[in-house]
Amino acid sequence: MLWAVLVVLGAHRAPEPSTAQPALTRAPSTAPAAPLHPDSRSSSRVVVRGARAELELVAQTRTVLESLPLDGAAGGEPDGVLDSRELEQGRANLERYVLERYQLFPSRDAGRDDDFASAVPLSGRLVEARLLEAAESAQGEPRVRLSFEFEAPAKLEELTLRVRVFREQNPFHRDEARLEFQEDLPARHLFAGSEGEVWRYATERERRPEVFLDYWLEGLRHIAGGYDHLAFLLALVLASRRWRSVVLVVTAFTLAHTLTLALASFDVLSVRSDLVEMAIALSIAYVGALNLLPRPPPSRWLEAFLFGLVHGLGFAGAIRDALSFEPLRLSALFGFNLGVECGQLAIVLPLALLFSLSARWGRGKRQEQGLLAPPWLVRGGSVIIVCLGLYWFLERIGLLA
Repeated sequence: MLWAVLVVLGAHRAPEPSTAQPALTRAPSTAPAAPLHPDSRSSSRVVVRGARAELELVAQTRTVLESLPLDGAAGGEPDGVLDSRELEQGRANLERYVLERYQLFPSRDAGRDDDFASAVPLSGRLVEARLLEAAESAQGEPRVRLSFEFEAPAKLEELTLRVRVFREQNPFHRDEARLEFQEDLPARHLFAGSEGEVWRYATERERRPEVFLDYWLEGLRHIAGGYDHLAFLLALVLASRRWRSVVLVVTAFTLAHTLTLALASFDVLSVRSDLVEMAIALSIAYVGALNLLPRPPPSRWLEAFLFGLVHGLGFAGAIRDALSFEPLRLSALFGFNLGVECGQLAIVLPLALLFSLSARWGRGKRQEQGLLAPPWLVRGGSVIIVCLGLYWFLERIGLLA
């Protein structure tokens, strides 16, 4: 219990943080001066208002030089560095290159079955090309910012993005895209080798049921593979005296981990994940050891609630990265939490029923001890749970491989 209190008290408030041609062309055949680098990445922001769309694309200068022969374009010797004169000299090449590889289509049906031959993207033009110095980058390296404007014949009701920038030279290039479509909440998408190159945007209203279902299934999968969480619940159920105790323990655990899962997912709480994982392991060993005392506590809902706060931080760690790209966080969080609860009940209730039947078959020992499960099962199961908790703790502090 001490570890749970320390972790929860140690939580702190997180800090507030020309027209494009439809023909597809390859990159210039001139070999780039810069060698390929494995962490090639860019970020893009598309804002759609009415019939107009704006694109801001920010990429590392190393990435740009890999795909376009801009180094030395102003008449100097190639030196692996992009300057403002070279950027201006290569402006037309940049415009043509990006518009052929970052395409906006006014329909979600564009390019079905990956056939974009007859699909016509929105016409666009390069408005500004600017160098960003290393001091202006969070990664401490120079970048290029390109701003484009697009125009549609009428208000855009649907949108498909096809993004292949910088990938013909570096297939591992990643672009993190943010889309602000009309009045919808901003949405994010990662264009990477394994994720494909097409994003058919769905509005917030269309996405909400799908997001809920996706995260509900993720919650089920997480609890099915969350052996440490299940071991903790099993220890509490083994110590339950009646079905009412099972319901009380599961409810307390649910309320507690729902609270910290929500706070951590919305960045209100931030706790080191290694401390959380160590505390979860100790909580398992602790509740298992309580079951082995000559006189175990009559009610275990308090332990279920206090340690449930810690387990909620563990659940949050499992989906924090996914939620950072999900604008419908509330739907996602509710779906994930409900999936976890459904998974817990699907496992706990049959086990509790099995324990109860085992006790009845145990010649009245249930009545003598006042336990839902027979004493031999409580002792044997609790010893295994204590060993598992200690093993996971030693593993998580690095003493075991």
